[in-house]
Amino acid sequence: MGKLKIIAKSHMLSKTAPIFITFTLCLSVLFFSGDLSLLAGYAVDAFGLDGLFSQPLYRRIFIIACSAVGAALMILLCAPLRLGRERWFMMNARGEDPKLGELFYYFDRRRFPRSVRAWLFALTVRSASALLFFFPVICLSGVLYYCLSSQNAAFPTVVCLAVADIALFAVGAAFLFAYNGEFLMYYPIIVSSDKIGPVQAYSYSRKMTSPALSRVCRFRLSFAPWWLLCLLVAPTFYVWGYYKQSLAELAYRNEYLR
Repeated sequence: MGKLKIIAKSHMLSKTAPIFITFTLCLSVLFFSGDLSLLAGYAVDAFGLDGLFSQPLYRRIFIIACSAVGAALMILLCAPLRLGRERWFMMNARGEDPKLGELFYYFDRRRFPRSVRAWLFALTVRSASALLFFFPVICLSGVLYYCLSSQNAAFPTVVCLAVADIALFAVGAAFLFAYNGEFLMYYPIIVSSDKIGPVQAYSYSRKMTSPALSRVCRFRLSFAPWWLLCLLVAPTFYVWGYYKQSLAELAYRNEYLR
């Protein structure tokens, strides 16, 4: 699949600025909507607005309200932006020259509900699968925490529990990584046809990726050195764009999955 990476790089030529803007925009929306309650708390302390909250209960209500607003903003902004981003990369894969405005394609009132349904479906399925794969880790972590807090457990017992917890986490992460590979075609199918719903798109994606799941996983893992380079040299936005464009190329040229 090295040819796909070469094609992805060729489609990224002269698109450094759009990829940087796309990466920054997506990261900013995710950060500000996800941390709105925390940012509101900092703002209250920074501007000396504690006098507005005569009781601690009022402050809690304010923080909870900010959290609810942040969650609503995340859905209203992340969903159409996510689909617009996937559509932008798919247009590159088709050899088109999309403008940056294509990122906001799903903010149209006729397309917006569909983007929200697709985003929420993927979020629900992936969250449920993560909970399933990491449930043994959560249970064992609870036992480990109890042993550490009681201070009555023997040291070898604590070590065995910690090692088992780490092993279970590694196994769960591996299964989750493989399972998420089945979503490879999900968003490309959604953005390619307005008549296909989230459930049907997910079903099609699983049928197309399941026979070649090991190949998909190896392809995604081949980007691990690039992500490690982000800690030293390579800019994160470029690696992110390279990774997303390569996945779009694989989705568009899905004969590589056969």
